[in-house]
Amino acid sequence: MEQFRAKFIEDATDLLNDLENDLLVLEETPNNSEMLEEVYRVMHTLKGVSAMYGFEYIGNLTHDLESIYDYVLKGKVELTTEILTLTLDALDVIRKLLQKEDPYQDTLDAYYDTLERIKIVILQIQAQIASEVTIETEQKESQNDEDNNNKIKTYYLLFKPDSSLFKRGVNPYAIIEELCELGECKVISHSANVPKINLIDPLLCYYHWEIFLATNASFEEIEDVFIFVPEEYKIHKLFGQNLLHNAAFINKVESTCYEQESLDFIELQEFIANLKIPHITANSKKKKEANTSSTFSDKNTSSIKVSSEKLDDLMNLVSELVTSKAEISLIAKELKTPKLTRVAEKFDKLSRLFRDTVLDIRLVPVDTMLVRFKRLVRDLSQEFSKEIIFTTEGTETEIDKTIIAKLANPLMHIFRNSIDHGIEPKEERIARGKPKQGKIHLAAHYSGANVIIRITDDGRGLNAEKIRNKAIEKGLILPETQLTEKEIINLVFTSGFSTADKVSEISGRGVGMDIVRKRIGEVRGEVEIQSEQNIGTTITIKLPLTLSIVDTLLVKIANSHYLIPLTIINHSSEIRMSEINTTNNNRIVLDNEMVSYINLRKEFEIHEAYPEVSRIVVINYDDRKVALLVDVIIGEHQAVLKPLGEVFKKQEMISGASILGDGSVALVLDTDKLIKQHHSANSVSVF
Repeated sequence: MEQFRAKFIEDATDLLNDLENDLLVLEETPNNSEMLEEVYRVMHTLKGVSAMYGFEYIGNLTHDLESIYDYVLKGKVELTTEILTLTLDALDVIRKLLQKEDPYQDTLDAYYDTLERIKIVILQIQAQIASEVTIETEQKESQNDEDNNNKIKTYYLLFKPDSSLFKRGVNPYAIIEELCELGECKVISHSANVPKINLIDPLLCYYHWEIFLATNASFEEIEDVFIFVPEEYKIHKLFGQNLLHNAAFINKVESTCYEQESLDFIELQEFIANLKIPHITANSKKKKEANTSSTFSDKNTSSIKVSSEKLDDLMNLVSELVTSKAEISLIAKELKTPKLTRVAEKFDKLSRLFRDTVLDIRLVPVDTMLVRFKRLVRDLSQEFSKEIIFTTEGTETEIDKTIIAKLANPLMHIFRNSIDHGIEPKEERIARGKPKQGKIHLAAHYSGANVIIRITDDGRGLNAEKIRNKAIEKGLILPETQLTEKEIINLVFTSGFSTADKVSEISGRGVGMDIVRKRIGEVRGEVEIQSEQNIGTTITIKLPLTLSIVDTLLVKIANSHYLIPLTIINHSSEIRMSEINTTNNNRIVLDNEMVSYINLRKEFEIHEAYPEVSRIVVINYDDRKVALLVDVIIGEHQAVLKPLGEVFKKQEMISGASILGDGSVALVLDTDKLIKQHHSANSVSVF
């Protein structure tokens, strides 16, 4: 049962995310009838299924919420911001209720408080409706009731579950009970292949059911009842009116169903046609209906859910495969056997294809995070009485699921800062000649093997003078220290730094952008800030597509191997040590261009003698080139990245390690941090 409860929690979480997004869309377009119906449908589904799995608190909340949206759908009351806020608050409580079978007291307090608020709204709606009732409206409602009755259809349902139904934790009687809630039902049960009593297995289901349902519910609502038995039912529309009050029809059904295992649907349709029941046309607008027949075999899906653990296991296997491939390639190179060489080349190609496929499976779009950002912008803009427009671009851009999971909280903090500190109040914006509505824009795009995410606001921007004064006050820099504006702005990444004049619940607690940089750095990402006072601020985050396997260039210095990511390499060339002028401020001339270089022997304190001829690897860094001086370039290598462990945790120039085909270890260079550290060590300190 726990296995199926876990599956319910996973599915319910997805439904809540979809529902939250739909509610935010409804706030923009409150008259969107299709979205209203979708919200109502999801609540109805959550109500029925949560009760089946013992989540009674969730069933109570969604039942009462469903009542409110029923009034909205019927036009009895308008959808207000207060109703939407109450619904979103209820979703937060439901998420907490899903986390624990027996909720903690604070969650229960939130549950009872929210339930009371919902019931108060229902009473207010009922009072409002009662006060508006007149003879004229009563007549109109009478006509509407007649129209609704005319919309009732009769369906035939065959619920024929697999015998393992009980083992899967599904209660068939709860399903039938929920169907009966949709309208008027006639249920006929059948048993098949029931063994002798001493051979009956109480964990097996030997029954199936034929159900005749007269309802004005949509086809999709009926399907939702079978959400956990998706291929074990059939639904057929019989007639456009209620047949359960027709004596001839009932007699036919009872005489047929009790005599045989299940009725012949075509025969039943012919019988109904011969009844010659006059069709009644409703005056109300006809809704577009879904396909009115569903069978066991026509349920095709274009995607399936796979647990994160299985994807991680698959990635680990790919990593081992890549390591084995490197070992085979090395053996083939040493033995120089043509057959083995061909097999090694084919293995290399297949392993690359396999790797790329698995990496693609792990990629998820950036827009999977958008709902929480939309919700945050909505809630905080209301709390601070600010009008903020949130726009996005390129959110179909995909990135590794592990990175997405670790990126959510840093991005949330950036949004909070933009709303709390960046976007000005309406009065201040109008006084500065800005529109009263502030803007926050999130954009994402690919850049080589990286993803760039930018969050831009049109707020007041960062005050460089205020940042500098605060840094002096905290002892981070000396009053006489000369810094560029960019260096001053980067001080906000210093641990404990904050310019907030007062502590709020949103930001300004002294734990901020330094944590953002740290979390992004943990996934080999980088973050930088560009800001212009009274114009706005842009925070740019650069992230790798994946953390597990990268294409690299394998180089050697003395007896040590190093790996440089291929995506940043511009070109390579030979150079004689006699051509390097060490007094020329670490710069050399390459292709008639002056380029900074880093002597990796010197950086890593390798004291063996230099070779007569060395190699230069030119990499791209921001908008310029930087050369790395190495001994030998061995060639391309698929690197399976492994962490270095606690001992090397503070070693920023190395981002990880990889095992080579001969079992030796190669260190992966973090060239960005290497260049920054080299630049800092060879320039005048600003601190």
